[in-house]
Amino acid sequence: MVRKKRKTTVNYLVKTRGLASSSLPLPVDIRDIDLPTAGSVRLAVSTTPDTAANLELNLEELYGNLVQAPDTYAQLKVLQLFRSHLKLVITAAATIQTLPDLTQTTFWQVAQDSCRFIFRLYLHPSMKAMRKTILPILDSLSLYDATFPALVASTGSSIGDIIVSEVTRFLDVVLAQSSELDATIPLDQILALCEYSTATESLWVLHHTLKSTYLVQLIEYCNDQLRLIAAPIVSYHGQHDVAAGASSTDNDDDDTQPSEVVVASERCLGVLKSVIILCTAADKPSTLRLMDPSVPSDSSSQSSLVGSLEHFVTQSLVLLATSAVHKDLVTTVGLATTLLLKVHVLEAKVTANVELTYVQAMSSWLLGDGSRSLPLMPSDTMTSLSAMPKLALYRGFLNSITDHSFLYQEPPAPILVEVLFTTVLSHCHSAHLTVRMYAFQVLEMFLRRIVQQPVLVLTTNTVYALLDTILLNWEHPAKKINQFMAPMFTHVVAVLGLDAAFDWPAMLRRLLLQPEQHRSKYIALGILLPKLDAVSLLDQHPTLLHGVLSAVGNQEVAASAASLFVQLLEALRRATSTTTL
Repeated sequence: MVRKKRKTTVNYLVKTRGLASSSLPLPVDIRDIDLPTAGSVRLAVSTTPDTAANLELNLEELYGNLVQAPDTYAQLKVLQLFRSHLKLVITAAATIQTLPDLTQTTFWQVAQDSCRFIFRLYLHPSMKAMRKTILPILDSLSLYDATFPALVASTGSSIGDIIVSEVTRFLDVVLAQSSELDATIPLDQILALCEYSTATESLWVLHHTLKSTYLVQLIEYCNDQLRLIAAPIVSYHGQHDVAAGASSTDNDDDDTQPSEVVVASERCLGVLKSVIILCTAADKPSTLRLMDPSVPSDSSSQSSLVGSLEHFVTQSLVLLATSAVHKDLVTTVGLATTLLLKVHVLEAKVTANVELTYVQAMSSWLLGDGSRSLPLMPSDTMTSLSAMPKLALYRGFLNSITDHSFLYQEPPAPILVEVLFTTVLSHCHSAHLTVRMYAFQVLEMFLRRIVQQPVLVLTTNTVYALLDTILLNWEHPAKKINQFMAPMFTHVVAVLGLDAAFDWPAMLRRLLLQPEQHRSKYIALGILLPKLDAVSLLDQHPTLLHGVLSAVGNQEVAASAASLFVQLLEALRRATSTTTL
């Protein structure tokens, strides 16, 4: 008996729509998305004086090509081709502006419809896998207002108006849903919305310029969702912090399992990333051009936002206080908390110098006696947190301030970056490997920022304390610790290079005192070697080359010693060649 081949969607597409094979991803069905498809325009464009071509923007054709595409890859090619046409419009802007007025007006209408088309396509859940391809198309369309200012003025409408309209249209749908419903898809869409920089900018324009409550409602919605999503984490923390005498025979069928905590943590990350992006854009100057935005206003939106920020910070502190939060989440919560506090200072308008007020309050709260504590951050908050949340807040604080703020100082205390650095450095001696590793990672971020300063901002004593800590941990039995010391030492050398008068021979002497059986000695010397003169080095330490060669016979350090030996010989060869020439 011959079994009849089962009809499947894949087999149908292979036969009817040219799908190359059943292994290719199916095309996304966009027929249920509300898309404007009626616009088209043909433009006689010229990108150079000797060339002429016709460029057509046809939404109906774009829609048809996406619907009829045999697979996902074909749809991506259609979108990439459309993006190339939009970029060509910018290149040929001078030619387009000389076309007849009717053609220009039609083009501008098609451009606005294209913005609506692509924006709705971008946010639709089914297009999640294609958002990285669609986002650059939106970015290209966002440039049209600046490219065609005359068309914006003559038509009285802008791409900015379209973006504001589409953002509010999307939020009207999302914010009308009950917070008790599963919000996995809306939260994913909100993150995608925030990742589109012009949409994020429009949210702040809605708040600051148009006095709308959309941003306030969005922050409150995210806060409600964070509270619901984080419930398994808080529950798990509570169950494992109960009194030791609790009965072991209690029914634990409803106890939160670790898998639920992991899932909750991943979902919390998405909510927090959206808020981080929003906060980062709070004080950026807006370039969004609005001509006729029709959005309801509310004069109390500013004070409402301050309250919403306070609620979100309170919820963030609840997460930081739990013991079940993994490193990625605690890092994200720390950054979100500090950025929310900075926006809180900005929105409260207690002073004109927002950065200085924020730095003073945060440095007092995080590092001092809390005398300048922010109203929503009690001075005893830090004492109740464990090492990881504290480090996350230090890291978030570092990322939320400008390079200039590194030098903030309240005599007789050292400058801010010095105090932060030494505070984090103390955690590099923690008995808990996770805390120790995280402290080193935070210090690495400090060093990446410090090396961008024009001069060395850390004292020599602090740098040498870090050097001793690195050399000590280089021989740690845990690989994740000892393997991280080479990049840390590389950063230290780069930072010390900011001091033109630094005594490199003194550091060399410190490294040479390391035991012969330590790998750190040979790796560190190899990193430091470019700062030294190889000939003078061997003249002053004639036994070094022989000692390195002898270490090659030690299996524990053979690879590191051999690498240093080759580096020394290469440095000598270059020095000899230079002398000969």
